Amino acid sequence: MLQQKRLNSLFWYIATPIILVGLTILTYIPSLHYAFQFDDEPNILKAYEIRFLTLNDIFLSNSRWISKWISVWSYHFGKFEPFFYRCANVSFHIITGLIIYYFFFIGLKNLKENSFFSENARTLALLVSGVFLLHPAQTQTVSYIVQGQMEGLAGLFVMATLLCFLLFNQAKENIISYVLFFLMYICAFLSCGTKEIAIITPLLVLLTDWFLVAQGSWESLKKRWWIHAAMFTLVWGMYVWFLGKKYLSQALFMQLESENIPGNCLTQEVGQKILPMTYFMSQFKVILHYLAIFIWPFNICMEYDWKLEPSIDSLGFLIPFLGVLTIVALIGYLIRGNKKSLISFGLIWFFICISPRSSIIPGWELIVDYKTYLACVGWIFVLVSGLLYLYQAQARSFIFLKTTSARTILLVLLTALLMFLTINRNKVWESSYNFWEDIVLQAPGKARSHNNFGCQLLSKDKFREAIPYFKRAIRMEQGYFDPYNNLSYAYGALGRIDQAIWALKQGIQINPYQPKVYNNLATFLIMKNEYYLATKAAAQAIELYPYYGKAYFNKGRAHLALDEPEEAWQCFKQCCTQADFDNVSQGYALYGDLSIKLHKYEDAILAFSKLLEVEPHASVLFQLGNAYFHNKNFPEAVRYYSMAYNAAPDNTNVAHNLCEAFLENSQPTQALELVKLLEQHSSQYPDTPIQKAHAHHLLGNNPLAIKILRDFMQNTTSGDYIGQAMHMIKQFEGK
Repeated sequence: MLQQKRLNSLFWYIATPIILVGLTILTYIPSLHYAFQFDDEPNILKAYEIRFLTLNDIFLSNSRWISKWISVWSYHFGKFEPFFYRCANVSFHIITGLIIYYFFFIGLKNLKENSFFSENARTLALLVSGVFLLHPAQTQTVSYIVQGQMEGLAGLFVMATLLCFLLFNQAKENIISYVLFFLMYICAFLSCGTKEIAIITPLLVLLTDWFLVAQGSWESLKKRWWIHAAMFTLVWGMYVWFLGKKYLSQALFMQLESENIPGNCLTQEVGQKILPMTYFMSQFKVILHYLAIFIWPFNICMEYDWKLEPSIDSLGFLIPFLGVLTIVALIGYLIRGNKKSLISFGLIWFFICISPRSSIIPGWELIVDYKTYLACVGWIFVLVSGLLYLYQAQARSFIFLKTTSARTILLVLLTALLMFLTINRNKVWESSYNFWEDIVLQAPGKARSHNNFGCQLLSKDKFREAIPYFKRAIRMEQGYFDPYNNLSYAYGALGRIDQAIWALKQGIQINPYQPKVYNNLATFLIMKNEYYLATKAAAQAIELYPYYGKAYFNKGRAHLALDEPEEAWQCFKQCCTQADFDNVSQGYALYGDLSIKLHKYEDAILAFSKLLEVEPHASVLFQLGNAYFHNKNFPEAVRYYSMAYNAAPDNTNVAHNLCEAFLENSQPTQALELVKLLEQHSSQYPDTPIQKAHAHHLLGNNPLAIKILRDFMQNTTSGDYIGQAMHMIKQFEGK
C-alpha cells in the first residue's frame, strides 16, 4: 500500500509534468522554423544594436532589459535564424506551464479544509497547466517572438515568484526557507526587467497569501506583512525608477494621451488623440473578449479592427459594462458567502492581471490577445474547476463516467482538440503572407492590414494585384503614409517610374521623416540615371536612420555610376560593417570587388570572409582566394583556392589561379599537376607554358624551363607574354 502511494506521488510530481512537456513540444515543433512576423522586424531584424550589446550595456537600462538580453543572446547563438528564437519562446512557455502545475498542485493540496479543490488538487493542477500550455490563444504570445521574449518571460518570472512564496511558507527547514525567500525576491527583481505587466507581482503575491496560505485568516496574513511590504517596495520602486515619477503621476491623474499609430486608427476620426476616459470606456468590451477567447477560440486574430467607444450612451460601452459589472458583483457575492472562495481567487487573478492595461492609461493598442498570457491562469482555473465539478456531478448519475477509461478518453479528447486547434492556428505564423491574409479577412476595417497584405503580394511579385490594397489603405485612413511608399514600389516594378516617384513624394508630404521613402526614391532615381540626385536622397535616408544598410548600398551604387570609386567604396564598407546590411550578400560582393580594384586587399579579405558566412559557395571561396593572393598571403590563397577547386573541380579558372598560387607558394609539384589540366585548354589559358616553365625552375631544372619558354615565344604573338618569357629566360640564365 505504501509502495503504491509512493508510485502515485512520483507520477504526479514527475511523470505528469514530463507528459505535459512532451505534448507541448509536439504541438509547437511544426512552428519552430516559421518566419519572423510583424514587430519582430523592428525589434529584432532591424535592431542593429543587438549585434554588439553586452549584458553590461543592458543591465537595468530600462524596464525590458532582460527581454532585450534574450534577443542579444539569441542573435549571437543563431544570428537571424527564427528557429533559435522560437525554441527560446517555447522553452519559456513550457517552464511557465510547469510552474503553474506545481503552484496549483501544492497550493490546493495544502488547503486546511477538505473540499472539492483539495480533493481534486492533482487533477485541477493538471488541467490548468495543460490548458495553459496547449490552448490556441497562447500562440498569440508564444509564436510572436518579440512578445514571447517580453510577455512570456514576464509570466515566467511572476509565476516563479508565486511558487517560491508558496514553498517558502511550507518549508520546514531553515536553510530551505532562506533559499526560497531569496529566490522569491530574485525572481520578482528579474520580472521587472521583462515587461511592465510585472508591476502586478506584489498584488498576486498578496492574493496567493490570502487564498492559499492564510486561507482567509486576517491574523495569519498580518504575520507576513513585512514580506508584502518588501515586495511592494521592490517591484513598485523599480517601476518608479524605470518609468519616472512624472509618467506615473500623469497616469494617475489621467493626464496621459496617446497618438494613433498610422494605419491603426482607434479613434472615430483620424488625427484625434486617444484619451484616458474613452480608452477606459472601451476596455469593457475588450475584457469580455479576453474571457470569451478561452471558451470559443475559433475567431482569434492577431489584430482586430475595433474602435474606441465615443460616449457612455453607446451600446459598445453599456452592454459590456453591465457584463463586467455582473462578474464583479459575482465576485463580491462569492466572497461575502465565503471569504476564501477559490472561484473568486481565479476571477480576481484575471482582473488584477488585466487592470494595468485595461485602465485609464491609454495606449495605441486597444485589444491584443497576448495581454491575456498571465491573466488567463486565473480564468482557466475557474473554467476547469467548473468543468470538473459538472463532470463529477454527472458521474453520480452515470456510473460509467467514474471509470478510469471514461476519464482517460475525455482527457485525451480535450488534449487532442486543443493540440489540433493550436497547430492549426499556428499556421497563420508560418509566413507573412498567411499572417496578413488572416488579418485582412478578420479585420477588414483596419488600413494597416490592407497595406501589409499588399506588401506580401509584392514579395510574391504580384504587383498589379497589390496596387488595389495600397489604394484601399490610403482611402481608409488619410495621412497614412506607408501605402504610398509601397504603391511606389509596385509602380516601379511595373516600369512606371514616374508614377512611383509621384507616390513617394505624396508620402513625403505627409511625413518627411521616413528613411525608407528616401531610400526608395534613390532606387528609382538610379533607374532614371539621375545619380547625383540619388546620392542626395540616400544621404537623407541615412541621416534619418544611421544604420540603414540599403541606403548606404544605394548611395554606393550611385557613386559608382558617377565614376567616384572611393566614395562608392566607403558606402559599401559602411553598409556592411556599420549598418544593418551585414547579413546581405550584395553589399559584401560589391565591397569586396571594389576593394580589390582599389588595392585595399585587407578590406577585400574581410568582405569575402563575411560573404562566405552568408553564402558558402565555391565562387566566394575563389574570390577570397583572389583577395589573399593579391595581398601576397599565398598560403591562405592556396587554402581557399583548394577549397574552391574541391567544391568545383570542373572550374578551370579556379585551377588556373590555384596553379599560380602553388607557384608563388613554392609548391611546383602540385602546380605541374594542374598544368596538365590547363594544357587541355590552351586557347583559354595561353600563359600555361609560362606557369610550366616557372614550376620546372622551382624544381631546379632551368634548361628545361628555358626550352619551354623559347618554344612558347615561337608560337605566341602576344607581346606581353613574349616580354614576360624573355625576362624569365634572363633570370634563369643568371643574366
